[in-house]
Amino acid sequence: MASENPCGADNQQERPGFEQWVVGFVDGDNHRARLWRFSVKRRRDLMGVIVPFFEEHPLITAKRSDCDRFNAVLQMMQSGGRLTFDGLSRIAALTEQVNRRQRSRFLESSEAIRQPTRPATS
Repeated sequence: MASENPCGADNQQERPGFEQWVVGFVDGDNHRARLWRFSVKRRRDLMGVIVPFFEEHPLITAKRSDCDRFNAVLQMMQSGGRLTFDGLSRIAALTEQVNRRQRSRFLESSEAIRQPTRPATS
């Protein structure tokens, strides 16, 4: 029996879609070669587009835990964690674990050492 599908269209459901291509590309990037970078910096775009994409199409390599940590940092920033010393310390601790980074120098900076001015009590 002949198929009514156009030539080569009979197994399209088995082919990965664009989403899987993006996930594979992110999972398999090679830092030893010249790279093109795609950067998203607005928190609104990160939380509204990038994080939901990777929640729906999760990474499958060790980068998945980095993605989870990155999402946790975004959530902490969104909830005001970046506004307190304790919150910034927790954010710094998480970022140290992403991409096997070196120790964060946040806690050693002059900005972190400054204490907020408190009104004198009588």
